[in-house]
Amino acid sequence: MMDELDIVDELEVNVNRGRSTFLMVLCILTWVGSGLAIIYYGYAFFFLSAFSKITKSIGAGNEVSNTFNWFMWQYLVSAIGCVFCIVGAVLMWKLNKLGFYIYLLGQAVPVLLSFYISLVIGGKFGSETLFFAILPNVIPIGFVIMYAIQLKDMRK
Repeated sequence: MMDELDIVDELEVNVNRGRSTFLMVLCILTWVGSGLAIIYYGYAFFFLSAFSKITKSIGAGNEVSNTFNWFMWQYLVSAIGCVFCIVGAVLMWKLNKLGFYIYLLGQAVPVLLSFYISLVIGGKFGSETLFFAILPNVIPIGFVIMYAIQLKDMRK
């Protein structure tokens, strides 16, 4: 009886589990979040485009128009980044490490652009500005870290 249990325990330890539940949850959250973000960025991009035209027509200054243009670029780049994140999550679902690097690119470029717009284009440097530059990027940075932890389970 004891020998049979030892064999069963040994077989259970050597089972190749494949993708972890945590990786599955991360991928599903990425697909849902990125899909919704693409819709949001699309609406925001066209709203800002229309609002920029209105401000030009009523004679608002170029500074307002330039600010809208920077935010429009940020939304466009972020939407493209979401597409990269979806592709990366599909590859990571298949346990392909290349997916992580595609995902990282899809997150890093919008995060860096967000910092640039908040800190450089905003023109104000201080703890409050830095806080509001970091705040919207906490979740993307957290997801990159969580995916990086899962790299050990991926192959290729």
